[in-house]
Amino acid sequence: MALNLNRSTRTVGRRLYLVLRLAALAGAILWGIASTGYGVYQQRVGLAPGAVDCPYRTNLLRDRIVAALEQPPDDARGADTQILSTLLRETLAACTSADTPPEVRSQIERLALLHEEAAATRSRLDAIRQELFAHE
Repeated sequence: MALNLNRSTRTVGRRLYLVLRLAALAGAILWGIASTGYGVYQQRVGLAPGAVDCPYRTNLLRDRIVAALEQPPDDARGADTQILSTLLRETLAACTSADTPPEVRSQIERLALLHEEAAATRSRLDAIRQELFAHE
């Protein structure tokens, strides 16, 4: 009799363990979907200033600027550069208010300055490259 009770206890324990693992997996999947949705929402161009999450946008802009700098010179032009410039302008407009923490404001302003410097450097490099090709 004790053997049957022990066997049913193990079965209940295994089922409980399975249910807990499935619940944890479902929670992780839902968290991933919600996080991805929030990230996509924050990357939208034309987002209302009150809906902008300034610290998140600061990290997003930093990552986008780094990605743009790592692209080959010919690939850096186009829609991505325009979207990055628009995101930067909108973030500056939405996140330079008095209720934004000063360190976040200074980070955004510094990112804008670095973006302008990178664009100017890329333009100078393009001009040098064109001049060098002209001398062939």
